[in-house]
Amino acid sequence: MPDGTLEPPPDEAALLARLSRLVESGRIGLAIGESAGIPAATKTSATYLESRELGLGTAMHAIGISAGTIVAPLLVGALAPRFGWQSVFFVSGALGFVWVALWLFTSTRVAAAPRQTRQTVPVGVLDLLSDRRLWGVAIANALVMTLYSLWMNWTTIYFVQERHLTMAQANQQFAWIPPTFAMLGGFFGGWLAFRSIRQPGDATQARIRICWSIAPVLLVTAAIPFIQSTLMVAAAMGISFFACLAIVNNLQMVPIDLFGAERAAFTGSVLTCSFALMQSVISPAIGYLVDHYGFAVVCLAMSVLPLIGVGVLMWTARPAPVRIVESQATA
Repeated sequence: MPDGTLEPPPDEAALLARLSRLVESGRIGLAIGESAGIPAATKTSATYLESRELGLGTAMHAIGISAGTIVAPLLVGALAPRFGWQSVFFVSGALGFVWVALWLFTSTRVAAAPRQTRQTVPVGVLDLLSDRRLWGVAIANALVMTLYSLWMNWTTIYFVQERHLTMAQANQQFAWIPPTFAMLGGFFGGWLAFRSIRQPGDATQARIRICWSIAPVLLVTAAIPFIQSTLMVAAAMGISFFACLAIVNNLQMVPIDLFGAERAAFTGSVLTCSFALMQSVISPAIGYLVDHYGFAVVCLAMSVLPLIGVGVLMWTARPAPVRIVESQATA
């Protein structure tokens, strides 16, 4: 080429274009399948657990996600060098069928929990969509989950780019540490809710108190680029992720408190949508900032956005006075 750049041979370029389309199609299909996971999990918790137990149920869901993020880099490091990157997808997909079998076995053997429901909450989809509390929780969820997105997607890249480790070193030695903290944070948030909620009518305010009491811990995120020890960086990421999951654990249960278990799947889908929209904006933004200004700017921004999210939650998610009655939930 006159400008000195190199182009792949035509056959190789066509193969790369085809592979790119296949990967893109696979990711779209994966996203469609995964999009039902969080609303389904939320509905499951709302069906089988009482109000004060919801946080612990969410923590169990978080264990699955966190365990996956712990195992994933180790799995990549173990399989990809020996069997190629395709083997990681084959093994991960096969493990999903094991879960399906376990769920089919257990779901019909567990009775639904008695449910205390609210009499004066919106009953239709349009009523829900016109309720500012639902949109407030959705915006708060998107802002808090920016930090979740950072550590879920950029941890390994941080260690490679900022600490000059190989990808294998980053995944095997450090990248699994923050998700481990996150798993513990989910349990901590659920435990706090379990201890704090005495009556279903107290649940929303108890969860909001937990969120704002933990929120200052998120500021440790801003200090990460200035820490010298790589191990301490991983620990600081873990503390940040711990606090994030403890907040998310409670925040995502607020719609069930406000609108009832019967609407848990729909309200959960609204939160899922808010997270997906946030991801579509924040991921390229993080990439641009990292390329042009480094991770210091990103960490500073990500220490502030979740605090704004907690503020939005406190301002909007105030339960209206309602009469609570006892009813038997159905699976």
